[in-house]
Amino acid sequence: MSDKQFITKAYSLYNLKKYEEAITMFKKAIEIDSLDLSYYNNCGYSLYNLNKYEEAITMYKKAIEINFQNVKYFNNWEILYTI
Repeated sequence: MSDKQFITKAYSLYNLKKYEEAITMFKKAIEIDSLDLSYYNNCGYSLYNLNKYEEAITMYKKAIEINFQNVKYFNNWEILYTI
């Protein structure tokens, strides 16, 4: 499977709400391109949907470390702290 096909599959699983499988794929996608913040965000969202809040926070923190100017990741991170 090519990198593009692999990443497409990650998004497909995410959209189908198959979060466990999507998490595995997004973590592999991060290995392919560790600067694409959408992988961290979608992995974090998938973890959130499985009530794995601490792991989700870790994903959002990584996205913030890479690009602290993107408000979306701060908002997602903040939401988890209100739970």
